[in-house]
Amino acid sequence: MPRHLKLRWLSIVDSVEKKYAKQERIARKLADICNDAGIDTVLFKGLGLSRLYPIPNHRECGDIDIYACNGEAQRLDDAIVASGAKIKHISQKHTELFVNGITIESHRLFIKRYFSKDAVEMNQYLIDSLSGSKPYFEESRLKVAGVKFNSLFVLYHAANHFKFEGISLRHIIDWCFVVQNANGEIADVARMGLADFSAVLCRIGNECLGFDLPHELCCSEDDVYNRVLADIVNSNIGKDEEKVSLFTVLRRKYRRFTSRRWAYSLVNDSYIRGLGHTILAHIVEPMAIFRGNK
Repeated sequence: MPRHLKLRWLSIVDSVEKKYAKQERIARKLADICNDAGIDTVLFKGLGLSRLYPIPNHRECGDIDIYACNGEAQRLDDAIVASGAKIKHISQKHTELFVNGITIESHRLFIKRYFSKDAVEMNQYLIDSLSGSKPYFEESRLKVAGVKFNSLFVLYHAANHFKFEGISLRHIIDWCFVVQNANGEIADVARMGLADFSAVLCRIGNECLGFDLPHELCCSEDDVYNRVLADIVNSNIGKDEEKVSLFTVLRRKYRRFTSRRWAYSLVNDSYIRGLGHTILAHIVEPMAIFRGNK
């Protein structure tokens, strides 16, 4: 490895470790809040998935995502605000709370798809699957999502990012660790119609990232595999951009949406249905158009 690349890598690892330590401190504060309020709460995505990694604090985490069980989201939000947090944003899907430079997303829904019976059913299925959650810290009401939830949500979440904007290597690594943790028992991917998408991600994990997943979970056509791999390698996901005008935001979003038409069939969705949902989402929450400038 070239020296300049090694130095950059070491710098990034140091930054990731420091942010992870900060998130762990906030998670401990959250655990105390949940214990005091008597609210069972589940951590998922970032910090939750880090527990599947050989070195948890090397999993780069963005926001802290939580779900308060038994409809206690508002009471939990009130308790977090009372502890010193600030509210950044409120939507149908989640409340964004700001604590010491870290955003906590307190979810009401895992899946937001307006007027979709399938989305409602899948959201309830995900909630039911949280029954396998275990304490994140010893004897804590703050828990971490288990195998059943992860084998459903992580792939569904990656599929939605993939069709709208593309995904990064982190999405693939997360999924491969989920599959590994589940010992390859991921029958629920068929329930979501995402078996082909899963196979591509698993194949990339095996051939590019050093995983050793069962061959039968990695069977994808070469042309699909190569196109997805090229799309990920050339992705600009996670790159910072300058503040731009509303016209530029709209142009970029339109260009991105139309250029990803090919991705919908791989994730068992319809481009026309996706277009309709996007338009409806912006009608219901018009200010969402400003969230993100790509």
